[in-house]
Amino acid sequence: MSGGCNFSAKEMLGSHWLLELVASPIFVIHVCFAFNELSKQKQDRLHMQLLNLKPNHKSVTAYYQSLGKFDQINIFNESAVKVAFQNLLETCGRQFDWSLVLEWTIKRPKLKPLRVDGAVVDAFKLTHGFWEAKDEHDDLGKEVRAKLELGYPKDNILFQSPKRAILYQNGRLVLDEDITKPENLVGTLKHFFEYLPRSICS
Repeated sequence: MSGGCNFSAKEMLGSHWLLELVASPIFVIHVCFAFNELSKQKQDRLHMQLLNLKPNHKSVTAYYQSLGKFDQINIFNESAVKVAFQNLLETCGRQFDWSLVLEWTIKRPKLKPLRVDGAVVDAFKLTHGFWEAKDEHDDLGKEVRAKLELGYPKDNILFQSPKRAILYQNGRLVLDEDITKPENLVGTLKHFFEYLPRSICS
């Protein structure tokens, strides 16, 4: 045995000290404490990531005001109207110390890379969600089907137009909402930002 130890594991067991240690109340207490701490840490991971957002919050109001201004001057194209939602995502992301990186590339082995309008990324460059924007004249359902057929991920990807949002998580559709209603918009964003992969939840 390395580290300058002068007796073997067999001799250690033969002395019965290890068995006595395991059987001692103090050892049991320490083991229970360690398991409780691990359980607490897991619960913290499950509950700490909550988005503080309500329908009457300034960022939500500003989003609808921006869309209203575009509507007044008949601006409906995707590149213009998506900026309002982009600002909202950036505001929400700051609560988690995440950044919205535009035109994020998704690399795939032996396949052509994919590009999404934005990705929510942490300081370690880990992605926590993807965003695809469309304008209100697009058939969002049709656009989503086309993107998924190309191989776009289904683990927390939000497809959004000014009037509708479609969210996929863990490989399945979890919501399809009319986001002209502030309550639905907030609910959608909470689902998106509070998402936890199955590996963390299990």
